[in-house]
Amino acid sequence: MRSRVLAGRERSVVIVTTKAGRSYRGVLWDFDRTCAVLRNAEALDGDAPLPIDGELLLMWSDVEFLNRP
Repeated sequence: MRSRVLAGRERSVVIVTTKAGRSYRGVLWDFDRTCAVLRNAEALDGDAPLPIDGELLLMWSDVEFLNRP
């Protein structure tokens, strides 16, 4: 049987692509019906990933895709 305490602390790394064409990789920390929060996020638009300070808040209305690598 899985521990409820441990299960509530598991997080997934995701890649989010926005409708504007920008992509981000990070830990999906929290979400609700309007937005998602990524921590330890990186912008993937250049040659090398660019770290983002703090949390990245993405509105679902701006998100095209969300994938788990």
